[in-house]
Amino acid sequence: MKFITALNCMDGRTIEPILNYFKTKLNIDNLYVDMITEPGIDKFLTNIENIEKLETKIRISLVNHDSNYVIIAGHYDCAGNPVDYEQHKNDIISSVYNLYNFLISKNFFNKNEKKITLIGIYVNEKWNIEEIINLDIS
Repeated sequence: MKFITALNCMDGRTIEPILNYFKTKLNIDNLYVDMITEPGIDKFLTNIENIEKLETKIRISLVNHDSNYVIIAGHYDCAGNPVDYEQHKNDIISSVYNLYNFLISKNFFNKNEKKITLIGIYVNEKWNIEEIINLDIS
């Protein structure tokens, strides 16, 4: 049993593509996703105060469920962040860096014992996953 953390839009259309993509990418059949949602989360996380609002949920996933992957997802046709593809990419990148800095500052884990990979993705109009950015904390 393995958990990953997905900071995802509340739009349910993105759940299955994300789960299927990461099951294949990580080659894990029994993969569970701690889904933390907000409308337009890629834009929501560009504000560091909003990340602080999700701290307890993120901590449970990373510490209690021992997740090593955190996904930040933006998607096509998002009602919560109705912007074009380029702006979604910018928001995803900004959100990943904000979360990276937040996790480092809060010391969620002993860096010598655990590696966390942050992956910013975009779910496109065909409901396929595009990886935008990938950062490791180790």
